[in-house]
Amino acid sequence: MILLHLGLIKYFPKPKPLNSVTYLICNYITKYVVARRAGAHELMKERITVTIDKDLLEWLDERIKDKVFANRSHGFEFLIKKRMKEEDKSEK
Repeated sequence: MILLHLGLIKYFPKPKPLNSVTYLICNYITKYVVARRAGAHELMKERITVTIDKDLLEWLDERIKDKVFANRSHGFEFLIKKRMKEEDKSEK
């Protein structure tokens, strides 16, 4: 499962059930590969609580259902980054 997510499944045989040591090793490798791809700063995320209108949440959940966003966090990050870029352009 982890290898499929990383796009490495073609290099490994079908996975067997994981024991605790194998899980820890796979988890470490996954974090390393993600850090290498995205830059280490991407792993440093803050957990927050957000209060949002129901209609906005329904809109976001529809986009998740349509595979526009992977999850709510992805949707919030994408939309905030998009707004930041728009503001940067308007300031110039």
